Amino acid sequence: MDTFIISAYPILRQRAIKNPSIATPEEIEDYMISLGFKKINKTTFTNNEITISDLQSRNVLKSDSGNIYVIDAEFSRCT
Repeated sequence: MDTFIISAYPILRQRAIKNPSIATPEEIEDYMISLGFKKINKTTFTNNEITISDLQSRNVLKSDSGNIYVIDAEFSRCT
């Protein structure tokens, strides 16, 4: 099993995302799976170390170049 190291830091200032669109559930799932996460339910993913939830479409944006930006999510450590 691959090991992923993920660090979460608060973002206090961020450049505007030009012409963003709301990511679809499929785009969110594809993005999270590409990072090594497994889907638990519609809005929650885990890699058995960290669980990320509240990944609703309104909390995930996609730039016109296709980059995904998670704007508001909940992180918790798996115990």
